[in-house]
Formats: sequence, C-alpha cells, structure tokens
Amino acid sequence: MGSLARLFLSLILLGAVFFGWYAVERASPRPFASSAPIAATSSVPSSSAYVNASEDLIFATAPKPGATLTSTILLKGFARGSWYFEAVFPIVVINKDGMTIGQGQGRADGDWMTNAFVPFSTEIDLKAPYSGPAIIKLEKDNPSGDPSRDASLSIPVTLQ
Repeated sequence: MGSLARLFLSLILLGAVFFGWYAVERASPRPFASSAPIAATSSVPSSSAYVNASEDLIFATAPKPGATLTSTILLKGFARGSWYFEAVFPIVVINKDGMTIGQGQGRADGDWMTNAFVPFSTEIDLKAPYSGPAIIKLEKDNPSGDPSRDASLSIPVTLQ
C-alpha cells in the first residue's frame, strides 16, 4: 500500500472518530428540570422531583413543570437507554387524591440499546374528566420487580 493510500485511509479514520464524538456530544441535550421535592396539593409546584434518579438519567422537555394541560397530555423528553425496557417505560397520571387517572408508555424515538440519551414521546388520554393539580410520573422500567431498582421523575401540572 502506497503512502498516499495510507494517508487517505488515516484521514477517513480520523474523520469517522471525529464524527462519532460530535454525534454523541450533540445527542446529549442539557435538561432544564430541577430536583426539588413536590406533592400534589392545591398549588402546583414549578419544579420536578426525582426519586432514585436525576436529570442525568431522564428529563422532560414537555410539559414543563407547572403547565396547565387538557385531558390529552403530550409528553416529550430524553432518557438514557437504561431507563427503557424493550424501548418503553411506564407513565402514570395521578390526581391530588393519589388516584391514577391516566397511564401510558413512554416510547423511545430511536435505538434505546445505548447509554446515551434517547428521545421519547407519548400521548396520554385521561380515563375520566378531571380538573385540578396532578402529577405525571415517569417510571424507570423495572422488569425485576426489585423495589431498590425503582426510579422516577414526577412533573407537577394543572389539568383543566
């Protein structure tokens, strides 16, 4: 192999390494959520709460904490691949009395078998009409059932 061919091959390899690094950096968006504790009360907190998790594992881009929503909830965000199981994770909507008024699954919008952030989205329709404060709880999928592996992100909202 000639020196020109080796140089050309080296440049291609260097370009591939740089592109891989750039793609990983670009695919790791910065979250906005905080980790202050919340509770579903008559006043809706303006921050999210993490249990056994952090914004380095999952965060939502929509809805924002404190948002006022209708009975159809559109969720979007990013979660590390380990948050999913078979490309989904459970989501529940809880009213101020602690009752589940809606549920669904966050679905990976890409290859979830990675340690990088993977975008997710879903739409949840409430089971019955409800108006007032609520919590949208995004739960780490835990097929083991081991409570020590449970983790969640709770987003306080107001439903109309």
